[in-house]
Amino acid sequence: MLQNSEYTPREYAGLEINFFARKARLELGLPADQAKAWMVRTDRWKYIFYEGFEPQLFDFENDPQELVDRGPDPACHAF
Repeated sequence: MLQNSEYTPREYAGLEINFFARKARLELGLPADQAKAWMVRTDRWKYIFYEGFEPQLFDFENDPQELVDRGPDPACHAF
């Protein structure tokens, strides 16, 4: 990457989160195999999908502190 002049960075980053050994799993009453989440992030948006729960969507352009979950907003469902 540092020496490859033809390298093009990705437009997004992804992450899988497992919280099967954490207190959160126990408080949510989830079995270990369902204590998972997936996240995709672009420069502007962060989308988090939780197995068995509503997803979350954050707009970094207008909410850099991630205080407003845009997931329930019908205007953002196309994302």
